[in-house]
Amino acid sequence: MENSVTIRDILASFFRQYKTFRLIFFVAILFGVVSLVISTPLYEASGSLLIKFGADADAKVTETKSGEPLTPSDRREIIQSNIDIIRSHDLLKMVIEKVGIERVYPKLTEKVGKKDSPIEVAIKNLDRNHLSVKSSSQSNIIDVNVMNPNPKVAAELVDAIQNIFITRQLEIFNKPQTIFLQEQVKLAEERLNKSQQKLRDFKSSVGISSIEEEINELLKQKSNAAAVAFQAVDDAQAKLSELKDKEAEMLTTYKASSPAIKALRKSIAEAQRQLDDRKKNLDSSSEESTLSGQNDTINKRISQLEAQRGTYNDLARQVQVDETSYKNYVERSEEARINATLGERKITSVVVVDSPVEPIKPARPRKLLTLIAAIMAGMVLGGIAVFAREIFDERFRTPRQLARSLKLPVLADFPKKDAMVQLFNGIDHLFSTEKQPIIQFVSSYENENVDRLARELSAFAAHKGKKVLLVNTKDMQKNIEKAHSDFITANPESWTIITNSGLLSDDLGQSLAKIAHGTIIIVEAENTRAPVVKEVKRLTTSLGGKVIGAVLTNRKFYIPNWLYKILYKSDK
Repeated sequence: MENSVTIRDILASFFRQYKTFRLIFFVAILFGVVSLVISTPLYEASGSLLIKFGADADAKVTETKSGEPLTPSDRREIIQSNIDIIRSHDLLKMVIEKVGIERVYPKLTEKVGKKDSPIEVAIKNLDRNHLSVKSSSQSNIIDVNVMNPNPKVAAELVDAIQNIFITRQLEIFNKPQTIFLQEQVKLAEERLNKSQQKLRDFKSSVGISSIEEEINELLKQKSNAAAVAFQAVDDAQAKLSELKDKEAEMLTTYKASSPAIKALRKSIAEAQRQLDDRKKNLDSSSEESTLSGQNDTINKRISQLEAQRGTYNDLARQVQVDETSYKNYVERSEEARINATLGERKITSVVVVDSPVEPIKPARPRKLLTLIAAIMAGMVLGGIAVFAREIFDERFRTPRQLARSLKLPVLADFPKKDAMVQLFNGIDHLFSTEKQPIIQFVSSYENENVDRLARELSAFAAHKGKKVLLVNTKDMQKNIEKAHSDFITANPESWTIITNSGLLSDDLGQSLAKIAHGTIIIVEAENTRAPVVKEVKRLTTSLGGKVIGAVLTNRKFYIPNWLYKILYKSDK
């Protein structure tokens, strides 16, 4: 059945199912109160631990392996690691054994018996139900809270957790490793010395100190040699030009056969010869070129060095690896030495900030919170119950539901105001062209007010000047046709109303459906189910009858008048 989602229907559903809602609501409240009464009071003791970061803290929790200061993420990881240590199985076991399992959980041994280990059950119960270890993201403080029925035991548990954790923290973070690390330092030093010696031997055999440096130096020499050769050619060319210019100048004064000219020309010939020799040196194809010989020597040396580069790089890389390993072990050995000293002096990066105090008032159960939760649960469960009952209820409650389900007009809604007027006007309008209509009133079951409604309608119609023949198929099963014939003969303009309670089981009523001009289904609100009413409509139609509408009777209005008037400003 389709349900409306208007506010009016929601309010109507609530007030209609008010008893159900109230029952579930008070049951939830009662359950909350009973739980407060029967629950065992738990006292909560608390303490705080500070994880130090800085000059006063352990070296390992102040800097990373690379020596850089810790980032906020690194600090959070350290805080979380310490929280995990506090909640660790072994630490909690030591705590319970120190305080006493019978004091922490009295009669637990008897309850567990041989099925399980009492200490294991106590550890699980403490960790899951009675222990809280937390820290805020912006703080280095770890808060430890423990709940127990005995306030004194609660405080002792927190104190034991703090003391055992500090001891445990020293064992984990400050465990001496000096001897082991010193041995590793010696081994790393031996490996470094061997790799350095191999590199020195290789350099000595090849005759180098560094391949890269020597190759760079050879390339520089090659470049410088070429530059010197080109500069010599330029100098020789400049000298030759200068001598030729001087010759031209002297010829204006001296004769060509003069000794001075002859001496100058001899110098010019020598300068030309030097220029030619230096140009030959620049010719790399000449086997007698000095520059070419130098370049060949340099190129040959570079080739030899390149052939040894792979071996040299491997040896140098091994020296670097061994040197890094040696430095790491030296640093860790120094840390181990410092940590060993801190452990001997009981110095740790954890400090007790807040020692536990025996609580006075119980922390559980929280009475106000429990009552609020019970009230909220009652309201939610009550609302769910109301919704479930409404959504699975197939009975009709409103004319809108009836019209949507049967796809028929609802002619009247009783006991609403003017319902009889609406019914009379509706029938009169439907049969305005029919002078002597036969109207059948039917219902799914007996006792659905069909007869009473027909009588009241007949009286109202008579008051309006209509002649009405009222026929009840239960009381008058013989001579019905003769009575009807006599009536319509005497009353040319009249109504014939046939009432039938329980059409589904009345053969006579079913046989009369085909002679009626129209059938009206009477439905009692919150009584008749939708499938039954649909079956009445289907049966009437299959017998040749015509269903023209429906009437809803005994409708109940659950919204209080004062609220209805406030919301809708009208009477029902």
